[in-house]
Amino acid sequence: MADHSELKRLAEAFPADLDWDSNTDPFFNGPSGESLGGEATGFYSVYGKPFRLEGEDYDYDGPIYVEACTADFAKFMVAAREGVLALFKDLESHKRMLLAAACDIGSLGEALGAEMDDDASELEGLAVELRKDAERLKKATAFVKKLCDSAGKQPSVATGYLHDILSALSKEATNG
Repeated sequence: MADHSELKRLAEAFPADLDWDSNTDPFFNGPSGESLGGEATGFYSVYGKPFRLEGEDYDYDGPIYVEACTADFAKFMVAAREGVLALFKDLESHKRMLLAAACDIGSLGEALGAEMDDDASELEGLAVELRKDAERLKKATAFVKKLCDSAGKQPSVATGYLHDILSALSKEATNG
């Protein structure tokens, strides 16, 4: 598995309070005092946490990180940190689930008598055989039970053997 620790470190260091907005041409006063400029450029900018100067009631955009980009790029920049960190959280969770599943498969393989280097298809084959054996045991137990029921309570050596066989099959079914 690839080591993504540097990417995670970079994501954690990435600014958490970015914002984006449409980029406009700067305003300026024309020769007669009229406001000129301020039209949208078609680009967007990504900037840091807004700040307010002392004594003013207006927030200024924070430091500009990207001056001119597409709207999708700006949106990605703002969402990147949290998105990457969420993916790392999911990755860690999935690693734990995979480890638990591997342990369960190891236990299952051990119960089936598999070796550590057996592949999944061999384990699956063992499981199929185990299911077949269990089904045969159920059928044999049902057949012996039917014989016992038909013999009733008649005392005989054969009936005693049938009850012993049924008892052994029942124990095998619960222990096996």
